[in-house]
Amino acid sequence: MSVIKDMTDRYIGVFDSGVGGLTLLHRAQELMPHEHFLYYADSANVPYGNKPKAEIEKLIESAISQMMRHPIKAIVLACNTATSVSATKLRATYDMPIIGMEPAVKPAMLEGDPRKTLVLATELTLQEKKYKELIKSLNAEDKVDALPLQKLVDYAEEYDFDSPELSRYMRTSFAKIDWTQYKSIVLGCTHFLYFKEMFSKYVPSHVHFIDGHDGTINHLINQVARNPFGTKPKLKCLLSGLEVANEIVQPYLNFLNQRSNRFLSSTSL
Repeated sequence: MSVIKDMTDRYIGVFDSGVGGLTLLHRAQELMPHEHFLYYADSANVPYGNKPKAEIEKLIESAISQMMRHPIKAIVLACNTATSVSATKLRATYDMPIIGMEPAVKPAMLEGDPRKTLVLATELTLQEKKYKELIKSLNAEDKVDALPLQKLVDYAEEYDFDSPELSRYMRTSFAKIDWTQYKSIVLGCTHFLYFKEMFSKYVPSHVHFIDGHDGTINHLINQVARNPFGTKPKLKCLLSGLEVANEIVQPYLNFLNQRSNRFLSSTSL
């Protein structure tokens, strides 16, 4: 799809089943500081990853229809499950860029390290035909293993990033993994990026993390007409169609800001 002209001063829509897409929104605000964003969280129906495909399709169709009532110039499906289930149909329906996400397996395969990659994602993402075709297209069947961590979505939605219960879940989930076989972890769900620091307690330092956020945003940048320098950015938030104050999502954005600041401090030493 070609870049849409004369579409400045419109919103870029970011859709997710819940708060996971805020990890992508946070990064997009850093890389596209003059853009307006409309964030839609289907919080009344989260999580998506363990629902039947037909139900998810209806939920996404309804959500995107509600987003389109606002002046939108592109939509990012900041959800691997939503991308797998609905991206193709949405692109055939709407005459604007629909940017999807998929587990960033391809970058992992380009690293040249003979050790394997572990993909962490929701149950439905790993079961979907789209994911299986991705692995097959990369000839990565014997180079990639997968581990569903569905409960991490619930922990993120509850703003729980360090409880004893979460620690036990992490410890149990990773208990039987032989880390000497792996060189990287692909975070195949936007919710999982909240837990990068927690992962580091259970994953050895030689295993690094890969996500698709920057690649997705760079693709978005190439697809939309950019707002001019100096534009004062706006953020509008919808929870299952209901417009809410930005303060509802601000704690998550603050959490991501704090983590970014800690990362910058550590790398500057």
